[in-house]
Amino acid sequence: MKVIGSITHIGVTLKELNRIYKEDAVIPVSKKALKAYMMAAGIEEEIKPINLQVTDNTVKTEKIAPITEVKPEVLPPVELNISEGDW
Repeated sequence: MKVIGSITHIGVTLKELNRIYKEDAVIPVSKKALKAYMMAAGIEEEIKPINLQVTDNTVKTEKIAPITEVKPEVLPPVELNISEGDW
């Protein structure tokens, strides 16, 4: 049974990650797992948060005036063939 607030993790090989991601990719890792790896490796560095900068790269376009007059399409009359024979 899953406890409320718990996180499920799966194991992925570094070989598989290298195949999918480039060298400068940012991969999310839980703080708990990162601290465990750092303690096992003997690293005493402080964990720094990631800063993301969002830039607006949207292209500005001119507004197009709506069509105000719409003429209905006139269709030709429909011819019906009616047979009152025995079916």
